Order: sequence, then structure tokens, then C-alpha cells
Amino acid sequence: FRRTETHWEYLRWDDLFWGDAFLEDESGSRVEYAPGAVPDTDMSTNGSTTNSSVEITDHQVQGVLEGDLIKRSETHIFYLNNTNLEIYEINGEDTRKINTLTVGTYGNWDAEMYLSADANRLTVILSGYDNIFRETKKESYVHVVSYNVSDPTSVIKDASFYLTGANQTCRMVDNQLMLISRFCIDYYADFDDPSTFLPQYGTPGNMQCIPADNIVIPDRLNDRYYTVVTLLDNNDLSLVDTGAFMSYSAEL
Repeated sequence: FRRTETHWEYLRWDDLFWGDAFLEDESGSRVEYAPGAVPDTDMSTNGSTTNSSVEITDHQVQGVLEGDLIKRSETHIFYLNNTNLEIYEINGEDTRKINTLTVGTYGNWDAEMYLSADANRLTVILSGYDNIFRETKKESYVHVVSYNVSDPTSVIKDASFYLTGANQTCRMVDNQLMLISRFCIDYYADFDDPSTFLPQYGTPGNMQCIPADNIVIPDRLNDRYYTVVTLLDNNDLSLVDTGAFMSYSAEL
């Protein structure tokens, strides 16, 4: 929902696809609009042959993009429905689902995604819990994956990036993706195995520890969590920089 000078606008999840959108003024009076549309949010393609991203997320700061579960272009809607990515072709009342991809194997309550300005690339941030890093133990991880969606009926996986730990939030600025995650030191850390006490990044089988020089440790520790900040180039999910703050989980 969002606020204009005189109204609050409410748009429910189902309304984005085929429900009745409405406005409600400050007195609580309801003003009806055509199904599937509110002012400035036309859900038809209007005969357009070009394609680009259409912003429907209410970003808090100009130029700082926030992830969402729903993104759309001039021609398609992308809906991250738990572990599935559903793609809908926009055609007025005949809007229909044309593709479904399984993008995760875990309950993605904190999943997010971004659509590039040209609507050709979808970047999805997922949560996971499995033994993909250590055969002897399941653990939490953040999985960032980009898809080529230039042809929504034939989606191609482009690149992948992993972090050990749990996703907290993320932002996109100038096509660079900043991830905020949290890593917990094992209760019984094995100091012969850095993965048990240091956050790592990369891909399974090729994980690297965050460099010691990039870790900030206070004089006094009050928990066993790192807050991890990672910057990626969204073009290919290559690492730009990463750092960690030990025992700053609350203060940071």
C-alpha cells in the first residue's frame, strides 16, 4: 500500500493478478477501480513491442532499490512463490501463467528478487539449510542466483553465489547488490576447520573465508554472531568486496 496527498491506496497480493483494486479516502469511503488496475499501475501491455522493467516496489530512498516477491515488466509478472518462480504473461483479463521454475528447496520466508532495467535478468536471493558445504553437517546459507529471462518461456540460469549464514536483507544501487547476512560460530568450533568459526563465500566446493583484515572484532564480545556485509556486481555476481563485524549483531 502507498499514500497519496489525499488517499491511502491498498493493493492486495491477489489484486495484483486479477482482483479488484480500490482506494480508500481518510474517512474510510471506498472508491472502486477496474479489476486488476489502480491509477498509474496499468496491467495491460497496451500493444507495446519493447520491454523494460516497470517498478511496483515502494522504495524508501531514491536510487536505492529494494527486493520484493513480485516484479514486473511491460509484458510479464514474476512472482516468487516460496520455492517456485511463477511467470505470468500480461494480457488484460486473459493474463495467464506461462512458466514455473523451482528455484529453492527451503521455506523462503525471507526471499527477495530484483529485475534489471531491461527486464532481461532476474536476481533471486534465497535461503537454504543443507549439507552442501560440509557432508557431516547441515547449515544455513544464502544463495544468490541470476536468471536470463529475456525469453520467459525458456529461462536460463546465469550465475550463482553462496554465503554461509542466514539472509537478513539486501539493497541494489547502480547495479551493485549489497547483502546483509548473519553467521553463527559453531557451538563446538573446530579450529582446524575455519568454516566452523569464520563466514565464507563462493560456490560449494570452492568456498573462501572472509579475509582477517576485513573482520572487525570489538574488545568485548557479547555473542557468537557475525554481521556480514557483501557487495556483488549484479552483471555476473562477481565479488566486489566483503567484510564482517563480530559480535555487533545488535549494535550495528
